[in-house]
Amino acid sequence: MKDHASRARLGVLGIVALSLFATLFARLAHLQLVDGPQARLAAERNVVRVVPLPAPRGRILDRDGAVLVDNRASNVVAVDLGALPEGGQRPLLRRLSEELGLPRRVLSARLRDRRPSPYLPVPVAEEVPDEVVVRLRERGVPGVVASRVATRSYPLGTLAAHVLGYVGDEGGRAGVEQAAESDLRGVDGELRLEVDAEGRTLRVLGRRAPVQGHDVVLTLD
Repeated sequence: MKDHASRARLGVLGIVALSLFATLFARLAHLQLVDGPQARLAAERNVVRVVPLPAPRGRILDRDGAVLVDNRASNVVAVDLGALPEGGQRPLLRRLSEELGLPRRVLSARLRDRRPSPYLPVPVAEEVPDEVVVRLRERGVPGVVASRVATRSYPLGTLAAHVLGYVGDEGGRAGVEQAAESDLRGVDGELRLEVDAEGRTLRVLGRRAPVQGHDVVLTLD
């Protein structure tokens, strides 16, 4: 009697085990036959994008070492569109308009300008006061990124501007800024990103820091 009961229990356990193995096998088959190709297709659609990181330019000094052209840190507020919740752009524009003192139509137009890089946060305001940046960070506004970037500074103002020149989108455009471009221009870094077919950044694959350009010393005093 006991042997019969034991065999019955073993039979039930065997049926349960077979059911579990059958379920597991069916799931594995589904992953290979259905999910597998979809996952491979999604992975194949992901691509690597290389985003340049501009290098700070070198300074321009007179023969005594006084700085004629320098770099200074400027606060930039940008918006990471991929981090915004669904339907979050309109309330964000309203809030940024209040914080930055800029019309919503101006901010909206800047959000549509993806020229710097479609894979990085979109700059919407420069020269933002420190107190505004602190307030935005303390309030943790979703999608808003504040950072400091190097911008060109001319301590003498317009004095000797015709000699020193100025900088445009492609580098030095006149004067020493243009003539000494090869020395002043640094070596750009790069950011390697994996993005999906929709252009959304999935992860950062690597980063190479930019190298600042060389200082140039003039014979002027």
